[in-house]
Amino acid sequence: MAVIMPYLVQKLLSLGCNIRIFLTYGSETWTLNKKDQATLKLFESLKQIFRVVHEEGFGEDTTINFINYMRNMTESCAELSNLTFPSGFLFGAGTSAFQIEGAWNESGKGVSVMDTMFRSGEAAIDNSNADIACDSYNKYQEDIAIAKELKLDFYRFSIAWSRILPTGFLNVINQDGVDYYNNLINGLLAVGIEPRVTIYHFDLPQSIDHLGGWNNPKIIGYFTDFADLLFSLYGDRVKTWFTINQPHAICTQLNTLDATQPTGITEYLCTENMLKSHARIYHLYKIKYRWWQRGKIGIILNLEFPIPATNSAADIEAAERKRLFDLHLNEALKAIHEDGVNLFAYSAWSLMDNFEFFDGYTTKFGLFQVDFDSPNRTRTAKDSVAFYRNVIETRRLDDYCLH
Repeated sequence: MAVIMPYLVQKLLSLGCNIRIFLTYGSETWTLNKKDQATLKLFESLKQIFRVVHEEGFGEDTTINFINYMRNMTESCAELSNLTFPSGFLFGAGTSAFQIEGAWNESGKGVSVMDTMFRSGEAAIDNSNADIACDSYNKYQEDIAIAKELKLDFYRFSIAWSRILPTGFLNVINQDGVDYYNNLINGLLAVGIEPRVTIYHFDLPQSIDHLGGWNNPKIIGYFTDFADLLFSLYGDRVKTWFTINQPHAICTQLNTLDATQPTGITEYLCTENMLKSHARIYHLYKIKYRWWQRGKIGIILNLEFPIPATNSAADIEAAERKRLFDLHLNEALKAIHEDGVNLFAYSAWSLMDNFEFFDGYTTKFGLFQVDFDSPNRTRTAKDSVAFYRNVIETRRLDDYCLH
């Protein structure tokens, strides 16, 4: 039986992806080659579909159903090509302070729990750390330049708590840290890119961790003090704030690494204090700042990775459709035009290769490659830069749909 190759597979081939994936039907086998991990991440869900069908042995009927499903996606591609992102839709990219800045103990910065954890040399699978990372503390102008090259509408970054408050508290405010983020914010605005700021992205000051960290209700006041300071320093220019990045990951993964913490209780305490912190900061901004700064504030949530409830074709399809929605811009378009979803922005992770926590430097999701073997930490555009920039410029996915 002749099989029409789905357009997602065709796009993977056109991008030269470096991974071997198999979907066998009769005597046919599809083979794909991978080029960069940013592209691999975008199409990871497709690989999982293939693996489920091939390795789990769901049988010919399931395979046929899957192929018909992908053929339907192919046939709808021409229709999708005619859709455009709304004129007000915003495209951006994100990073976090600990993962890119480096300068872990320079210019008055205090120590964070991330510094302590990864400087041991044992936490990351490649025994690396983020002492230098992308060296963005010294190369922020290059970061602004590559964001401009991408023609981003916004750049989402986080502010390192211990770079602004080395002790974790208001008794010491580090002017070098304050100046660094002022320079970054002003530089972005100068090239027409909106700065969007995450207040907390995993890097708790070590001093506050010694007091119990997110398990101690006192942290609500400490974190609110930090947020209040940031609003006063940068709120005249920053109009989009996020209180916490992925609270679920913090409370169920990072907060439970200490084996002495009682499982079940530590997750509850962390979650309670984190949500109360978010609520207090939200109301602080609403009452004290929003009326004159005219900004908005929210929280960044991570969703569970869906798996099929059963081995039925319907459940496989349902799970994979959700993954495709999460990962692909074409699903964003369909959500806007077909489902009427009020989707107004898309942020790619990440602007550049960075220190990916427990994966160290072995996983590279950046749109730009960073040469971590070079003292210059040279940034080089990957193929995904041209693709994403074309989407931003044309507000279409015509190059994405191949027949």
